[in-house]
Amino acid sequence: MTEIFEKHFESIKNERLTDSERVLMRNDLQLFLREHAPRVPLMIRFWDYVSDALSRFDSRSPRTQFVPAALALVLIVGVGTSYAAENALPGDVLYPVKIHINENVQGSLAVSQASKAQWNTQLMTRRLEEAETLTAQDRLTPIARADIQTQLLKSADNFDQNVAALASTDNGAAAVATVQSNLEASLEGHVQVLAALTADVPGVQAAADPIIATAATEISDSTVARTSAEAIVASSSSPEVRTMAFATKASAKQAVNAVQADVAAKAGASTTSVRTAARHALKAAQTISTGNDQLKRGEYAKAFTIFQEAIRSAKAAQVTFDASVRLDTDLGTPSTNPAPATSSDIAPTESGD
Repeated sequence: MTEIFEKHFESIKNERLTDSERVLMRNDLQLFLREHAPRVPLMIRFWDYVSDALSRFDSRSPRTQFVPAALALVLIVGVGTSYAAENALPGDVLYPVKIHINENVQGSLAVSQASKAQWNTQLMTRRLEEAETLTAQDRLTPIARADIQTQLLKSADNFDQNVAALASTDNGAAAVATVQSNLEASLEGHVQVLAALTADVPGVQAAADPIIATAATEISDSTVARTSAEAIVASSSSPEVRTMAFATKASAKQAVNAVQADVAAKAGASTTSVRTAARHALKAAQTISTGNDQLKRGEYAKAFTIFQEAIRSAKAAQVTFDASVRLDTDLGTPSTNPAPATSSDIAPTESGD
């Protein structure tokens, strides 16, 4: 084993950076520093140290033999910090890394206007999940709340900008209706979670109310925008509407099936969360059936709108169910003990085209 290690270490010692590689690496690091300087001071000092250290190396010096190993250490430390930051909450040391480094990198992968809008929705979802976790732990301080609200509004503004650009693309109205519907469902589900977490707890409720109000405003705006986009789709005679209708039906069935699978895994559990998810899934499955009737009549725009409704119902239920699992709590305080979820609550979606 020692011989293998020494062999690999010897090969590392023989590695050399060319002058052009060294200059290119230094320029890249300096560019990174300029772009991220105001955001993550700790990481900037770290990278600044590395940049300065590399600039002192002479490619002809024996010290240069350790450059590859040093860069490997930098990568290991950076990736480890980034991974650890994923679960950070407002107020945690690594939270700035999560929102300014990790999420910026992830967001850069969104290329189309639709994917950018979806990423904005995901960011708002993340902030609300953080609020839920802090609320459940009674750690939602005014500073954390303000931080979450600021990030919520920032993502909402970016969402509106991306949706405006999306509206000008081919079949833009249908695409806008879809992303608005997804945002509406996600926010609605998380508002229900926060409301359940703060029910009958005045102090906690007061802390979460501003976040709930912010999300409720975004829900209202999204509903108006979605309804307007759906009206445009309804007035269109484009053949793409038929394609969108069938694609949306497939998405609706997938969303309902996901909730039904989760409910089936918890069948027999006497919890409000399971019963609520089961009922919403059943309602969404029935809505899909109604939309399918419209498809058979050739009313593709109406079918598209109905399938969107089914998706919203299923996704809102999924959000609530997932939160109950993530927070390990039964969301809701019914006056009587709920009956267990049964097979009648887990109706499969119809499969006809």
